[in-house]
Amino acid sequence: MSHIENKYINRSKALVDEISNYYFYDDNTRHLLYVVVPAFLSYYGLGKEKIIGEIFKNTPIIYKDLNGPLAAFNKSYQDNEFKGVIYISKRISSISDKLDQMIHEYNHAINSYNKPLINNALRTGLSLTKDGVKDNKYIFEEAVNTYQSASILEYIKSFDLNNIESAEIANTIYTIKKEHPDRFISKGYSFYMELLLPILSSKSFMLTLEEIRFTGELDDFIKYFEQVLGVDTYEDFNNTLINLNKDIYNYSKAKFFKKRKLLRVRQSIKEVNYYINLFNQNKIY
Repeated sequence: MSHIENKYINRSKALVDEISNYYFYDDNTRHLLYVVVPAFLSYYGLGKEKIIGEIFKNTPIIYKDLNGPLAAFNKSYQDNEFKGVIYISKRISSISDKLDQMIHEYNHAINSYNKPLINNALRTGLSLTKDGVKDNKYIFEEAVNTYQSASILEYIKSFDLNNIESAEIANTIYTIKKEHPDRFISKGYSFYMELLLPILSSKSFMLTLEEIRFTGELDDFIKYFEQVLGVDTYEDFNNTLINLNKDIYNYSKAKFFKKRKLLRVRQSIKEVNYYINLFNQNKIY
């Protein structure tokens, strides 16, 4: 671990203690935040330290019984102020799974900080939600967020156990490394992340995407995307992801005609691959 990353761990400990005391977090949550906050600082850099600190201070973690998802980032607009909360399912017992969900949801929150309201819709990264209904960009948003979350998790695994002043932090890092000796893949929407990896692994494309996603200038990203893939491709691309998600759900719930529904899933994957191939033809590195 570099000297700077070690400095991130030490400098964020006081912030985590302040937040944990304020929200009465248990020791497990506090210890995970000891490594989560410096991992975000390592990934985003000190230029975004103030925003990262504000997100963790103003977006509490609440453990509750969730129907379906293991975690969720909820935000609302009340009294001319945006309020966020991260829910994590009580069903999660593994430290690494809890860590995964925590990073995934906080990364949504950080990338929703700027321009949180667009055309009276709440922004979560690349996606907008109006009257409780998500737009067709949410699958792509989840794939991008999962890709970033996996990178942030790798920062934690890269932390060197030597020269860490706190025994709690060293023990937390040791446990995470022991549970995941190989590359740690974030579980949230990992299928879509792997499917879109040819796009997400393009360094110059992702650098632009990440910056625009952070600033919230969504129209700029549409222009950039269509500059690479062609006019009117962004909406069509996202529709294919939504259709694939529906087909996978229908297949998973089907009691009859499963083979027919599986063929539909395969056809939808081909339709997504059309845009991946189009990207590869115009690939930027």
